[in-house]
Formats: sequence, C-alpha cells, structure tokens
Amino acid sequence: METSTTNSRYHRETKIQRINRRKTKTKAYNKIYHKAYYIKNQAKVNTKSLQWAKENPEARKNIYIKQRHGITLIEYRDKFIAQQELCGICGVKMELGQKAHLDHNHKTGTLREFLCWHCNRGLGSFKDSITLLQKASNYLTKHSEETN
Repeated sequence: METSTTNSRYHRETKIQRINRRKTKTKAYNKIYHKAYYIKNQAKVNTKSLQWAKENPEARKNIYIKQRHGITLIEYRDKFIAQQELCGICGVKMELGQKAHLDHNHKTGTLREFLCWHCNRGLGSFKDSITLLQKASNYLTKHSEETN
C-alpha cells in the first residue's frame, strides 16, 4: 500500500518540481564540493584563474562591469561615448578606465553619469546630500566675497 501512495505522490509531482528538487540538492552538493576542492587546490585554482584573466582581458572586463554595475561592457562604453567622454559635473575630458567613474545613487543603485575622480570623490565626501552641497556652495560664496 505504501508503494502505491509513494507512486501516486510521485506521479502527482510535476516534472518541473522533480527537476527543481534535484537542482536544489545538486546546488548544495556542488557548493560543498567546489569549496572543498578550492581549499585543497587553492594555488592551482588561483594560477589558472590569473592565467585565464590574462588571456581574456575583454571577457574579464565584461564580468567585472556586469558584477559592479549590472550592465555589459558594450553598454558601459556606449554610455561613456554618449556622454562625449566628459565629466558630468566639471566637463573635463576623461579616458575610459580608472580616470572615469560611473556614478550611481547609493540608495537605489540607479546608474547616473560618468564623473572624473575629483567630482566623484567630492560627491562621496558630501554623502550625495543636496543640502550639504548647497551649504558648501553658500560657504564658498560667503568666503569668496571676503577676499574680493
């Protein structure tokens, strides 16, 4: 009798449910297996990873941009070119790479524009606060009149 109950339960379970159940078990097993393999072969894995990164710089950049900003390398470059390679605040000409920083809203994660290092650092120092930036502007205005 138990066999028929088990079989009927098996047949009631959809194929997708069975596949998902197996995937869950497999994912858990794979995670444990790969972690143990990495610990045992850390030097070998790191060497292979570095070698792959050297042999595939474009693919590595694409992975990095996708993880960091959620867009592809092509979208990233297109956004930079659409901005005419200029800082979104001060307008200085930038190079794609370490000189240009893709700014984002820290609360929502929404991408904004490319900024030069100085402007990006400045916004970060003021915690993206419009109020603080206005106070800083008022402060500079007040003290620039004193020197004139």
